[in-house]
Amino acid sequence: TFTTIDRDQASDVQSHAVSGDLAYIISPRTSTLVSAFGTLTDRRQGATDIRTDETDSRIFGVRFGVRRQLTTFLAAFVSVGPTLVERDGRPTRVFANWQASLDGTVPITRRTSLSLSTQQNIRDTAGDIDDVGLVLSQSAALTLNHFFFRDLLSSVFANFSREQLLEDIATNVSTQDRDFTL
Repeated sequence: TFTTIDRDQASDVQSHAVSGDLAYIISPRTSTLVSAFGTLTDRRQGATDIRTDETDSRIFGVRFGVRRQLTTFLAAFVSVGPTLVERDGRPTRVFANWQASLDGTVPITRRTSLSLSTQQNIRDTAGDIDDVGLVLSQSAALTLNHFFFRDLLSSVFANFSREQLLEDIATNVSTQDRDFTL
């Protein structure tokens, strides 16, 4: 992925993201996954005549996961790994990234089912609509589905989301005390 953001009031931003996955089937019901990713963000593009304190960032990570088919209709997936965040002029920081999910649905009755997923990740929001810097995102979702009739499905769901601002890109200051919970 290649993204360029042109801004009138500050320096331009260029961001490059790459990811790759490698899966290995251990048995018909079990597989493993290694996923590597990286994002390079250059905030100083076109800033030859503008003095800017915005810094470049590099985010790299790897996740190791296992997927297991529990039943014919339900699979579990768990992955975990480190994410390294490097910013110019700042120490390298290490964060945990993980994902756990049930793919498919757990049948409670013939017409009722339940699904659950959770994950955590870190992203650099430079140039996107948030544009607040480094953000740690955590989420969990629980959904209960019930079929009243063949063509009428009702769903009750609960979503939890927490976004913690780790570092403001404009001031290069840690903002770990600011978080938003939904």
